[in-house]
Amino acid sequence: MTIFSCLIFLPALALAGEHTAGTMFNKSNQAIKVTGFDDECRVIGNLKGQRVSLPFTELKSLQVIGPDNQYSIIKVQSRKNETSFILNESYIDHGNRRGNLLYSFINPVTGNQEGSWINVKDIKSIILRDDFGPLKYNPKTEMFFPQDYVYDPYTGEKLIWGKEE
Repeated sequence: MTIFSCLIFLPALALAGEHTAGTMFNKSNQAIKVTGFDDECRVIGNLKGQRVSLPFTELKSLQVIGPDNQYSIIKVQSRKNETSFILNESYIDHGNRRGNLLYSFINPVTGNQEGSWINVKDIKSIILRDDFGPLKYNPKTEMFFPQDYVYDPYTGEKLIWGKEE
């Protein structure tokens, strides 16, 4: 994807209707706090001989267990009844962009929401939830920051708890 098409697509992610937030872990166990996955994100795979397509909005978590030829074996947990099951010959799909996954996050330096891509082969697991939770806020600069920040990295002012409207 070119930078131009990414610039067009990222605002669409910010304005689209339904998003699922969560924490994504890459193969190096680095946690990435995600404020939103696009509503087209889903896991596709075989469950007891049937091909299923599960939107992220219906999942509580997913874990890539291992490769299965050109696909993966993915363990998913349902949001409704918290049942876990294994999908064989599965992959993470993002609206026909099977190789990469678009997500949004709060930039810890600027406090702005930004978007980025991750190659799905680099994903180890994702814990999904509807609400990212409260964010830290600087009332003077009106900028938001991740929960673990105590001070504004630009002004040094102490941050307060706030929630992005």
